[in-house]
Amino acid sequence: MAGTADGGLLAVHVDVKVKDGCEEAFVEASLHNATNSVQEPGIARFDLIQEADDKKNFTLVEVYSSADAPAAHKGTAHYLKWREEVAAMMAVTRTSVKYTAICPGTREGWAVPDFLSRGERESSSADLVAVHVFVQVKEGCEEAFKKASIENASNSIKEPGVSRFDLLQEADDPTKFVLVEVYSSADAPAAHKGTAHYLKWREEVAAMMAVPRTNKKFVNFFPASLDGWKQEEE
Repeated sequence: MAGTADGGLLAVHVDVKVKDGCEEAFVEASLHNATNSVQEPGIARFDLIQEADDKKNFTLVEVYSSADAPAAHKGTAHYLKWREEVAAMMAVTRTSVKYTAICPGTREGWAVPDFLSRGERESSSADLVAVHVFVQVKEGCEEAFKKASIENASNSIKEPGVSRFDLLQEADDPTKFVLVEVYSSADAPAAHKGTAHYLKWREEVAAMMAVPRTNKKFVNFFPASLDGWKQEEE
């Protein structure tokens, strides 16, 4: 059932900009960190994506299933190794934003598949299209926006070209949201925008917008396969 995530899971988006020429080294170090991080009991997801329009920009999408999990993660050997390895690669200081995970509405909906959480290597890879849509609503519209967006997300994940459709609310500013949309083909975003549920959502939320929506497009490194990204319908 869609709704507020069970226990209010914490999602953290860590934005990284590396120096020119450090992209491949950063990916290598971050893959080692991510594949080990998803084996931690307090981590549900640990995605590594790269901005499509600027290859020096990366985002780590970290979803934690307990309040003490972020601190526990920062004490692990793989995190400490990663922090040391990437320190000299940073073009600017890393930034992060904390979110409350709203949709999917269950912990199971956020978890990576068992084979990833056991540390197994993926047998295949896929070039997926990941889009982060940034929304700021007018004060007082937060609950109405969540209601409309949960309905849209619950229907969107049923589309054949949609692998994930997450809704996050910024912890420090509840008027700000992010839609995390992962598509399995290049034409899937356009197909999504032609659906009845998307058109209904667009109409319902139009008057709620405090500023125009913006978005960033990403390519995926971890998970690498379609199976690693696929969200189960609720």
